Amino acid sequence: MILLSEGQNFPPKYRLVRKLKDSAADESWIAVSETTGDRVFVTILKALLSETAWQQTTKRIDALRGLVHLNISLVSAYGEADDCHYMVEPLINAAEPFSSTCNWSTLKQIIEAIDYSHKLGISHGHLHPSNLLVDSE
Repeated sequence: MILLSEGQNFPPKYRLVRKLKDSAADESWIAVSETTGDRVFVTILKALLSETAWQQTTKRIDALRGLVHLNISLVSAYGEADDCHYMVEPLINAAEPFSSTCNWSTLKQIIEAIDYSHKLGISHGHLHPSNLLVDSE
């Protein structure tokens, strides 16, 4: 795993702005696209997945591209750089990792998004608080 820092370009075409999360499995950053200037959310896995696991992951990402819901953010880009797998999502304005201070209104939105995807036969498979982002709205 490479050592990442603010201002660094990683993955290619993205400049890291601020680290949001650092766990044993991954790091999450706010970054800026060097191409569009858009702010994005980047997850960088600390260990390379096996070829089979990465293929399954990217197949799942590609299969979900048409899932459209106000409260569901989808991966817009992914790849491998410097022996790390990464995934890029659009940034939800002022989004922060889920915390225990969230209220019932926030939980209701999460439940509605899960219900929506389940009705389409899509399950998240790895849903936990660190996979949730909450914005000011």
